[in-house]
Amino acid sequence: MPPVELDEWGYIKTDELLRTSQPGVFACGDAKTGPIKQIAWAVVLATAPSGKAMSSLLPGLTVNGTFVVVGATQDPLEVSTALLILGRRSIKGWSAGTPSDSEDTLRFAEAAGVRPMIEKLPLEKAAEGYARMMSGDAQYRVVLTMS
Repeated sequence: MPPVELDEWGYIKTDELLRTSQPGVFACGDAKTGPIKQIAWAVVLATAPSGKAMSSLLPGLTVNGTFVVVGATQDPLEVSTALLILGRRSIKGWSAGTPSDSEDTLRFAEAAGVRPMIEKLPLEKAAEGYARMMSGDAQYRVVLTMS
């Protein structure tokens, strides 16, 4: 996966929904231009099932940026130590949380009208969906349907 597109000032380009040039990758804070730039630090929430795909996003962090890894993968993250040290950037791992955390998240999503961005495939194409997820080619999350 190539890095996210930057503008001439080094900010991550986003649309009005904070989507970057990479499907499923969003940005806000000092990392981007626009109305949400007042946030102090940029955060990247890495959910991709690929260390290589997640690693390609690390250069998009601003100074004091935090890269939060929630997607489990077998291949390692590749990161320049200079990128971390000179920019005071950090990488953190985060588990999905407790059942009550999930319930709170779902309540918030419902109240705020948040809807998932998914790619639907019929159950018969489960192997294809799995391969797309593992390769990083899937748009958002692959959801299998019964119809």
